[in-house]
Amino acid sequence: MENMNDVLSWLTDHESAFSAIAALVVIFGVVFSPLGAGIRGLLSRKQAGSDTLQSGVDNPQARTNNSAANVSTGARKDDASPAKPGQSNAGQGKDRPVVAVLPLNNMSADEEQGYLAEGMTEDIITALARSADMDVIARNSTFVYRGTTPDIRQVGKDLGARYVVEGSLRKVGSGQSGERIRVTVQLIEAATGNHVWAENYDRPLSDIFAIQDEVSSGIASALGYAITVAEISAANRASTDNLDAWGLVARSLSAAFQYSHETANESVEFARQAVALDPNYAAAHARLASALIRRPANGFSEHPEQDVSEAKAAIDKAIRLAPNDAGVLAESGHVLCFSGRPDKAIPVLERALALCPSNAITIAQYGYALGVAGKLDKALDELTRAIDLLPNAQYLYRIYFWRSTILLTKGDPEAGESEGQKSISIFNGFHTPWAILAICLAVQGKTNAAKEVIIEIKRLMPDASVDRYRQNITALYPSDLPQTLDEGLHRLEEIWPKD
Repeated sequence: MENMNDVLSWLTDHESAFSAIAALVVIFGVVFSPLGAGIRGLLSRKQAGSDTLQSGVDNPQARTNNSAANVSTGARKDDASPAKPGQSNAGQGKDRPVVAVLPLNNMSADEEQGYLAEGMTEDIITALARSADMDVIARNSTFVYRGTTPDIRQVGKDLGARYVVEGSLRKVGSGQSGERIRVTVQLIEAATGNHVWAENYDRPLSDIFAIQDEVSSGIASALGYAITVAEISAANRASTDNLDAWGLVARSLSAAFQYSHETANESVEFARQAVALDPNYAAAHARLASALIRRPANGFSEHPEQDVSEAKAAIDKAIRLAPNDAGVLAESGHVLCFSGRPDKAIPVLERALALCPSNAITIAQYGYALGVAGKLDKALDELTRAIDLLPNAQYLYRIYFWRSTILLTKGDPEAGESEGQKSISIFNGFHTPWAILAICLAVQGKTNAAKEVIIEIKRLMPDASVDRYRQNITALYPSDLPQTLDEGLHRLEEIWPKD
């Protein structure tokens, strides 16, 4: 056996030796060599194939939308069993998006990159399959398209998929610049063939395993965000009368991110309707909790204490219904943080990330909770990681706003100003980032610039006041308000217009 391909060929013909080879790989560290990379890919494909052939979705025509297999274990992702008496499966059925991830095409002559392309595809499928918000076609159903250029509309019909992910992997560069790997991925709406999202990833080919993990996580995170945005848009276009609990949850989320008094109330009402339609739907209770906690946090609540109390009850119900659901845990951490319990929020968000490590929004929520808990450097690191996982997403405005707040708390108002400017350059319709920007400017003595920002705040929130901001910010912290924030609010009060 003169080269790696001969070794891999021999392994394919001698499957009984796989366990021994795997043990040698672990014991002697072969996994860090080029041979180990090929063995890793081959072992992973053999294992995934044997598992999913037993219980995955092998017959696309027989597949239903709520029976996607988790490719990492071969087990059904959400165990779509028939509803028990008195229960329903609303929000878990045909209206939830179904995603098919086609194998990445290896555009390089190097066969080793073929193993990387397939391993990366499997990682993306596995990461997306952890989400409770979508069903993902098992790998053995999508890998039949390997090496082909199928019509995406036909793929959607064959697999019952609403979205199809396709892409390619290519090795580029040489010499002094070093070899690099370029991965191109796009998300396509199967029925129309329209492109929903696309992104390129360009990385040095110095560590093949790190590339696989980093790029797969980034793609999965961005895809999950893009699918969520597309589904919210679809739900908003649909007739309200035809929406089930899942669609109402999507509309609640959409309303929450429009940031006005009216839409904050709409977000709560859509979530209430979802809970009424299916009282056993954990995500609906979690969405209701989040919508309720956002009202006092954003200054939109007529009864703050009542909203906080109801939010706590709703998230407790969601956790009882789905104690190991990453999305529910993330919402629970969000509610805990914004009700002044960041220390309790942190371990809950860590549990959510253990279940779904590449969810950038959960990472961002984790980073903010760390910041409120006073762990400022780690908070900034986590928020930066979330930014890296969400290129070109509108949600970045919120992450930059949180970074601005934490940098101000850390005593760096100049850096806080810079992050605040980034936030409002992405989305300028939310008054709170403007308020933090005004505080950063006021602390630096940039009085005229701060007064200009206050004008914008009053346009967005006519009844805004420093007292209200102080009340909202203080509610986040279990003990005293950080000194820099307290000082900043005093500076802002000095220049706030007197009504």
